[in-house]
Amino acid sequence: NVRELENVLERALVLADAQPDGSRQITPTDLPPEIQGGEGDSQAQREYHEATGLMAQMERIEREMIRKALEDTDWNQTKAAKVLHLKRSSLQYKMKKYELSKPGSR
Repeated sequence: NVRELENVLERALVLADAQPDGSRQITPTDLPPEIQGGEGDSQAQREYHEATGLMAQMERIEREMIRKALEDTDWNQTKAAKVLHLKRSSLQYKMKKYELSKPGSR
C-alpha cells in the first residue's frame, strides 16, 4: 500500500549515502530484501503461490465430486445436479470446464 511504500522510501533515504552535493541517492541495497527482488519470495508472492495451489486443489476435488455424482446417477445430469445442489446448467458448465463426458459418448 502507499503508506508502506512511503515509509520504506523514507527509511531508505535516511540510510542512503550522502552525495558530495548533500543530496542522497537510494541504491537497491538501501531497500528491504522483499523490494530488492533478491533471494526468496516476498510475502505477496508466497501468498499468491499458496492461493493458486489451493485453487488448483479445490478444482481437482470439485472435478472428482462431479465425476462421482455423475457415475452414481448413471450420468443423469438432472439427478447429479440435484445431488450436488447445483442448477443443471451450472453442472453442464462445470462438465465442459473439466472435460467430463459419459465414457463412450464421444
